[in-house]
Amino acid sequence: MFLNTRIKSHHHILNEEAFKLFSSNEHSFRVSEVQSDSFTLSIESLKNEDEEKFLARAHSIIEYYLVAINIATLGHFSWDFYMVSPVPYFKSEKSGVFENFIFLHKKSGYKADEELLEINTDLVWRSLKVMLALGNERDDGTSGTPLK
Repeated sequence: MFLNTRIKSHHHILNEEAFKLFSSNEHSFRVSEVQSDSFTLSIESLKNEDEEKFLARAHSIIEYYLVAINIATLGHFSWDFYMVSPVPYFKSEKSGVFENFIFLHKKSGYKADEELLEINTDLVWRSLKVMLALGNERDDGTSGTPLK
């Protein structure tokens, strides 16, 4: 069993070569379908692993990797929410009022004039090192807070 998700890059131009470290089918942590602005991240379950435990473990690994790649690249990576559903918003004449529900279906960039950087193998290696360091932390808040 696999838990798969799409990861979106908002600051780097991606390429398959940079993620070669994670492309092997021999590993339970895999990156595939690399495009210039996103990639698929897959976590494979352990043999005979309980499904609920697997899903919790895999989600934690993905959270840690998101934190790690953001730190290692000084970039901005997130889940690709457009893959799941449009982002919900409410528009109104006053702040904090939730009266007119809208969906944004069109992808749009928030950084109009910002230069995109090329990702490379060194940055991906650095992300693995950061993820391993985060994995050794005993504080449960290590992954959640930076993801906000």
